[in-house]
Order: sequence, then structure tokens, then C-alpha cells
Amino acid sequence: MAVLSAILVLVGMVFLVSAITEKALAIIHASATGTCGIATNLGVFNGIAHPCEFTFMNKELKQGIWCTNPTSGTRAQWGTAGSSCSGSSFIPKNEQGWVLYKVGGGEAKLHFNSPAVGSNNCNVEIVSGQGPDGHGLSGTCYAAIGHSAAFTYTLHSPNK
Repeated sequence: MAVLSAILVLVGMVFLVSAITEKALAIIHASATGTCGIATNLGVFNGIAHPCEFTFMNKELKQGIWCTNPTSGTRAQWGTAGSSCSGSSFIPKNEQGWVLYKVGGGEAKLHFNSPAVGSNNCNVEIVSGQGPDGHGLSGTCYAAIGHSAAFTYTLHSPNK
């Protein structure tokens, strides 16, 4: 009976340690890509499409630490963590901030939030590049579930 109790305690500890470790390893891996093209004089996408060029402009981290600084290029990337990029901290913390890029003839601020408790979320804020007719730079994002999560941003522009 004592052996069975010891085994159950050990199995319970394995589940508890893995849950704590997952929380401690709270890391955002973010990437942004886009499709850009040449707009006609009517603002209609004319079918000439190519990957957008993302030019890093600014960043702000309200909570957490930067593990990988934002990059420029046709696939922009960055990484953050709640408290330790190596995962050596067992204190779960929030990650929240944004990265500003020049892309597709405009500017987009890519927001991210990975709370220690609750659901991950993100949004794309078009700072400039949206015409009065509604055509221009637009974007979406997806925040995966979990504490080591991928955040994926997809932007579209009829320009550049």
C-alpha cells in the first residue's frame, strides 16, 4: 500500500511540475507577413502581388522582457518572455506590448498580450495607410493558446 501511495504522489508531482514549467516558460514567438501589390487609380488590387517589406520603426513592452528584438524583412519576427528567456524562472508574468512597422505604404502597430492568467490576444492597429474610401493597409492576427504561443500577423496592401 505504501508503494502504491508513493507512486501516486510521484505521478501527481510530474503533472504539477510540468504545469508549473509550462507557465514558467511563457514565451511569445511572433511573426508577421503580408501581401502587397500595385493599386489601380480606382483603388482596386490589380493582381500584381508580392511579399510586403516590413521595416521596423519602434517597439514598446509594457510587461515582460525582449528575448529576440524585432526584425525587418518580408517576414518580421520577435520574441518576448514573462520573466526569463531561458525559462529558468518559475514565477509566471504577463507579456504585453506592441511593435510598429512601416509596411505597404503605411504603418501598422502589432499589439500582443499573453497574460499569466487568461487568454492570449492580439490586434493590428493601422496607424497610417488607410484611405478614406476604405482601401489601403489592413491586417489580422491570431494568438495561439498556451503559454509558449505563436502570434501570427497577416497584412494586406494594394500599395508597394
